[in-house]
Amino acid sequence: MTTIFEVEENVIAPPIERRKFTTDEYQKMTQLGILPEESGWEIINGEVIRRMSIGSNHAGTVKRISEIIRDAIGKTAIISVQDPIHLDKYNDPEPDIALLKRRS
Repeated sequence: MTTIFEVEENVIAPPIERRKFTTDEYQKMTQLGILPEESGWEIINGEVIRRMSIGSNHAGTVKRISEIIRDAIGKTAIISVQDPIHLDKYNDPEPDIALLKRRS
Protein backbone atom coordinates (compact mmCIF):
# COMPACT_ATOMS: atom_id res chain seq x y z
CA MET A 1 0.00 0.00 0.00
CA THR A 2 1.28 3.46 -0.91
CA THR A 3 1.32 6.21 1.73
CA ILE A 4 0.11 9.52 0.34
CA PHE A 5 0.98 11.61 3.38
CA GLU A 6 1.84 11.13 7.00
CA VAL A 7 0.19 13.01 9.85
CA GLU A 8 2.45 14.25 12.57
CA GLU A 9 1.07 13.08 15.91
CA ASN A 10 1.98 16.13 17.98
CA VAL A 11 0.42 18.84 15.83
CA ILE A 12 -0.61 21.87 17.87
CA ALA A 13 -3.28 24.04 16.35
CA PRO A 14 -3.29 27.76 17.07
CA PRO A 15 -5.88 28.81 19.66
CA ILE A 16 -9.30 29.76 18.34
CA GLU A 17 -9.90 33.47 18.70
CA ARG A 18 -13.28 34.26 20.23
CA ARG A 19 -15.03 37.59 20.41
CA LYS A 20 -17.93 38.57 22.60
CA PHE A 21 -20.78 40.36 20.86
CA THR A 22 -23.09 42.83 22.55
CA THR A 23 -26.85 42.54 22.20
CA ASP A 24 -26.77 45.73 20.09
CA GLU A 25 -24.26 44.13 17.68
CA TYR A 26 -26.39 40.99 17.58
CA GLN A 27 -29.49 43.04 16.68
CA LYS A 28 -27.49 44.87 13.98
CA MET A 29 -26.39 41.52 12.47
CA THR A 30 -30.07 40.54 12.27
CA GLN A 31 -31.05 43.89 10.72
CA LEU A 32 -28.31 43.58 8.08
CA GLY A 33 -29.35 40.01 7.20
CA ILE A 34 -26.14 38.44 8.49
CA LEU A 35 -28.37 36.39 10.78
CA PRO A 36 -31.84 35.79 9.36
CA GLU A 37 -34.47 37.12 11.76
CA GLU A 38 -36.31 33.80 12.09
CA SER A 39 -33.21 31.61 11.99
CA GLY A 40 -33.30 30.44 15.59
CA TRP A 41 -30.32 32.25 17.08
CA GLU A 42 -29.90 33.83 20.50
CA ILE A 43 -27.08 35.59 22.31
CA ILE A 44 -25.87 34.23 25.64
CA ASN A 45 -22.78 35.56 27.41
CA GLY A 46 -21.84 37.40 24.22
CA GLU A 47 -21.86 34.22 22.11
CA VAL A 48 -24.29 33.88 19.23
CA ILE A 49 -25.77 30.41 19.65
CA ARG A 50 -28.23 28.45 17.51
CA ARG A 51 -31.29 27.45 19.52
CA MET A 52 -32.43 23.86 19.53
CA SER A 53 -35.38 23.10 17.30
CA ILE A 54 -38.71 22.63 19.03
CA GLY A 55 -40.44 19.33 18.40
CA SER A 56 -44.07 18.52 19.16
CA ASN A 57 -43.25 16.82 22.50
CA HIS A 58 -41.21 19.83 23.59
CA ALA A 59 -43.93 22.29 22.54
CA GLY A 60 -46.61 20.26 24.31
CA THR A 61 -44.57 20.10 27.51
CA VAL A 62 -43.99 23.86 27.47
CA LYS A 63 -47.72 24.47 27.01
CA ARG A 64 -48.62 22.15 29.90
CA ILE A 65 -46.03 23.71 32.21
CA SER A 66 -47.21 27.23 31.39
CA GLU A 67 -50.82 26.20 32.19
CA ILE A 68 -49.73 24.70 35.52
CA ILE A 69 -47.85 27.89 36.40
CA ARG A 70 -50.79 30.09 35.32
CA ASP A 71 -53.15 28.06 37.56
CA ALA A 72 -50.71 28.39 40.48
CA ILE A 73 -49.87 32.09 40.25
CA GLY A 74 -52.85 33.64 38.50
CA LYS A 75 -52.00 37.12 37.24
CA THR A 76 -49.37 37.94 39.85
CA ALA A 77 -46.62 37.67 37.21
CA ILE A 78 -46.30 37.60 33.45
CA ILE A 79 -45.59 34.21 31.91
CA SER A 80 -43.31 34.61 28.91
CA VAL A 81 -43.18 31.57 26.61
CA GLN A 82 -40.27 31.28 24.16
CA ASP A 83 -39.85 35.05 23.89
CA PRO A 84 -36.54 36.95 23.86
CA ILE A 85 -35.67 38.58 27.16
CA HIS A 86 -33.06 41.33 27.35
CA LEU A 87 -31.04 40.74 30.52
CA ASP A 88 -27.92 42.83 29.99
CA LYS A 89 -25.33 43.98 27.45
CA TYR A 90 -24.39 40.39 26.49
CA ASN A 91 -27.58 38.37 27.03
CA ASP A 92 -30.83 38.13 25.06
CA PRO A 93 -31.85 34.52 25.72
CA GLU A 94 -35.13 33.00 24.55
CA PRO A 95 -36.06 30.64 27.38
CA ASP A 96 -38.91 28.16 27.10
CA ILE A 97 -40.67 29.77 30.07
CA ALA A 98 -39.85 32.84 32.14
CA LEU A 99 -41.80 34.50 34.92
CA LEU A 100 -41.61 38.27 34.72
CA LYS A 101 -42.44 40.71 37.49
CA ARG A 102 -45.27 43.05 36.58
CA ARG A 103 -44.37 46.73 36.52
CA SER A 104 -46.32 48.94 38.90
